[in-house]
Amino acid sequence: MTENRLGDIPNFVPRIKNMDFINFIREQLPPDTDKKEYPCAYKLTDELILTYAIDNDEAFIHVSPAMLEQYEISAEQMRDIGERNCVEILRDLHVKSQDGYYRLFAPEHMTACTILFAELWQQIKEEQGCDVVVGFAHRDAVFYCPAHDALARKAMKSAMSNDIEQDQYRLSQCLYQYTESGWQIVDDQEEPWVS
Repeated sequence: MTENRLGDIPNFVPRIKNMDFINFIREQLPPDTDKKEYPCAYKLTDELILTYAIDNDEAFIHVSPAMLEQYEISAEQMRDIGERNCVEILRDLHVKSQDGYYRLFAPEHMTACTILFAELWQQIKEEQGCDVVVGFAHRDAVFYCPAHDALARKAMKSAMSNDIEQDQYRLSQCLYQYTESGWQIVDDQEEPWVS
């Protein structure tokens, strides 16, 4: 591990949050707070953002640009460290199937971080033999099913609404599909499509 003036480089990990997280932070901080004190946040979709935290084994501490300056680490270095740490954790990713849909489970509250790995979703698409729709319902609950299976989608949407804890870690009730231009919300009112 590399050292800097504050000691060892921290154990950065990615965290997926709903956009409401930024509004919550704004409400908690005094109005004159320097923007460098706000958490580093990167837009993933219209609803979801990527943030980073330091995992100190007791809690997750959100990373701000000011903290990166203190640790003498660039945002790119933070992202690289976070991705490596996430990949290690996601090696223990598990899948459970039910009613035509699938639910992912990962340790250390990292399930929603699967959104960061297009290769994983390409592999899942290939395994399914068709496009999949994905629900990032909670930091600990990601669902997917074949895009063309209306019954599985209905069961999955029900599970996303009813089986997920009603807490601050809920993310989205939308269904997404990964495309060449990134994650796109699937309009569930339209007929599902198949590639």
